[in-house]
Amino acid sequence: MTSIHRVLAAAVAVGLALAGVSNGQASGAETTSARAKTTAVTVAIRSCEGCEVTLISYTAEDPSSGWASDPHLIANGKAAFVVPTDKTLGLSVAVETPWEGHLGYTTMAVMRYQGLTVGDRIGFNRARTMKKASGCFAGTAKKELLLRLKVRRVMVEGVFEKVPGQIVWAPTTQEWLRPLNPVYGGVLGGQDVLLCKAGSHGG
Repeated sequence: MTSIHRVLAAAVAVGLALAGVSNGQASGAETTSARAKTTAVTVAIRSCEGCEVTLISYTAEDPSSGWASDPHLIANGKAAFVVPTDKTLGLSVAVETPWEGHLGYTTMAVMRYQGLTVGDRIGFNRARTMKKASGCFAGTAKKELLLRLKVRRVMVEGVFEKVPGQIVWAPTTQEWLRPLNPVYGGVLGGQDVLLCKAGSHGG
C-alpha cells in the first residue's frame, strides 16, 4: 500500500508543477502542462486558518496512476486547487491542523457516514457516534467543485498518549465511493492512502 506521508512528501517535492495552485492562480508552467480537462476545486473550512489541506486520488483499479496535489493552507476559510478532472474520481482530502499532536496517522475528510444518503445533513454530535465512513468522493465532470467541510478539535489516541487531533467531515453527505472504513469517534485516519473503488458509486 502507498503511505500517505510518502505521497505528501512527493507532492511537496514536485510542488506547483504537478498540483493545484493556491488561491486559484495558475503558473505559466502549469497552464502549459495542464491542457487536459481540469476542475477548479475549492475546499471551504471555517475556523481552520492555517490548516494544511492536500487532495489525493488513488483508485483500487489503477493505483499506479495515483495523483496528489501540493499542500495548501486554508486562508480566509478556503483553499483553491486545479485538479485533473479525471482525478476527481476517488478524490480524498487530507487535513493537518496547527493544534494536532503526534497522531501517527493522517486525518482524512469523511464524505459519507454509513447509513446516510447523498444530501443528508449530519452534525458534530452525531458524527462522533459513527463507526464506518467513506472518505472517497465519487467524482465530477464539472469545471468547478465546492467541497464544504467541518473541522472540530477533539482528543484522540496518539502514538504515546491522548493528544489533540481533529474530526473532519462533510456536513452535507456527498456522492461517494466505497470502501467504508472504520472510524473512531467519527474520525477517519490512516497511514496509507484511501484506495477508492471506482465502480462502487454510492447514491
